[in-house]
Amino acid sequence: MILERELLEFKCSLLKIKKLSDALDYPNFSRMFNSGLTILKEDLSDQDKAKLVVAATRVFGSMGSWNDSPPWSAQQLNMEKEFEEITSEFYEKRKQLMQRIV
Repeated sequence: MILERELLEFKCSLLKIKKLSDALDYPNFSRMFNSGLTILKEDLSDQDKAKLVVAATRVFGSMGSWNDSPPWSAQQLNMEKEFEEITSEFYEKRKQLMQRIV
């Protein structure tokens, strides 16, 4: 069962990666992250929010993923450390949420 605290932690991480996506000028990723934030505001059970937000924020592990071009852009803007920290945190929080909904 998903706890409200877990969704709040995920939301904080999602806000950070959305802000990073904006700073790196990746509007498509920003839209995906925004969709996740919108889902978290919906009048749904925490379990349903978790399922939907995990699906909406699937940005790792395929061609055109978050790990393709954004790291290069972060390097160009001297934001490598910020990119690594925020991406790692988001990945872990999303993975934790996924494990709870299975």
